Amino acid sequence: MPITTGSGSYTVDLPGVFDSYFSGSSIAQGQTNDLSDREAHTAYRSLVRIKRGRGSILRITGSRRALLVIREYAHNFIEEVVIDREFEHSSSELRAMRSVVERIDAVLK
Repeated sequence: MPITTGSGSYTVDLPGVFDSYFSGSSIAQGQTNDLSDREAHTAYRSLVRIKRGRGSILRITGSRRALLVIREYAHNFIEEVVIDREFEHSSSELRAMRSVVERIDAVLK
C-alpha cells in the first residue's frame, strides 16, 4: 500500500523480484553522478525487505524524483521484453514489473 510521509518522501511496496533486475544496475550500484539517480540509489540502499510466504516485498522510501527513476527502470524493462523482445521472461516477471510502474504511479498521484 502506498504511503505518503510528511517529509516529502514516499513509501511504496514493490515485488521482491524487482531486486533481481535492479540490483545490478549502475543506479543501484551508485555508479552515476546524476542527482536523480543518486537519490534513487539512496532509496534503494535503505529499502526494507519483508518476507511474505515464499517471496518478499521491497519497501522503498524516497523522494518523488527517486521513485520516478525506479519507475523508469521498470518501464524500460517492460519495453525491452514486450516491445523489443530482447529477453525472455515469464509472465509473472512482467506482471511484477508492471506492478512496480502501477504502484509508483499510485503513490505519486
